[in-house]
Amino acid sequence: MSAPGRIFMIRHGQSAANADTSIYNRVPDYRIPLTARGVEEARIAGEKLRRRLNGEQVCVYVSPYLRAYQTLEALNLGPLVERVIEEPRLREQDWANFQIAGDIEHAVVPLDRGVLRILEQSRECRIADADQDRRRAVRPG
Repeated sequence: MSAPGRIFMIRHGQSAANADTSIYNRVPDYRIPLTARGVEEARIAGEKLRRRLNGEQVCVYVSPYLRAYQTLEALNLGPLVERVIEEPRLREQDWANFQIAGDIEHAVVPLDRGVLRILEQSRECRIADADQDRRRAVRPG
């Protein structure tokens, strides 16, 4: 297998914890689902990604978290997915259920309104904001 020509990175959509951090007191981090808004964000990102793929098949790496799988499903890539590989190293930091919700709010860097970002790596990287479709070029280091 050769190295990929392009890499797209998509962060999960808005999760229930993004909307209400007190969920950490009741639900393990890996079981926190997307909100309806998060599903819609993923759906929109999927439309953009499918256009960029233009029929090209992809290998998908996904974290074991529920919200990552929900995002993958909402992307609706269908037959474009050659294979899915669950990769535990892609998961977020696990806060467990022992922290106070207010402490988590101060420790977590807030999402830019739950925006999904699509990062394409080639000669230069482009970050696409799924809400506003703003783009800025970033040169790889």
